[in-house]
Amino acid sequence: NERQKYDKIEMIKNEKDPTKYSAKDSSGNVIKNSWVIQGDWYFFADADGVLLTGWQEIKGKTYYFRPGFGNMVAVSGSEIDGKYYNFNDDGSVLQSAWKEDQNGLHYSDASGVVIKEGLKD
Repeated sequence: NERQKYDKIEMIKNEKDPTKYSAKDSSGNVIKNSWVIQGDWYFFADADGVLLTGWQEIKGKTYYFRPGFGNMVAVSGSEIDGKYYNFNDDGSVLQSAWKEDQNGLHYSDASGVVIKEGLKD
């Protein structure tokens, strides 16, 4: 499912596991296998309707969703587990590519980690 906008999304904390959330549409249906947009935040609901967290591969692209609430991280230069990552415009992690910002040109390796010390032979 592409990034479909649902009207009046309601975020629901899982009663059995308060670290997990689901999203319901305006009809009260749990959203499953779909991107969920709430304001400027993006989430992805799995086959059970649980919002994903951590590193996830969706349709061949890698995304990072914050632990807890599950909103997608898409800001380049974000620190995750002590490493820095850049992201593409669609929110997927930039891998094996260069990105330029106000601080210069930066290379992200195959896992998406920004190389801080420069490239070596």
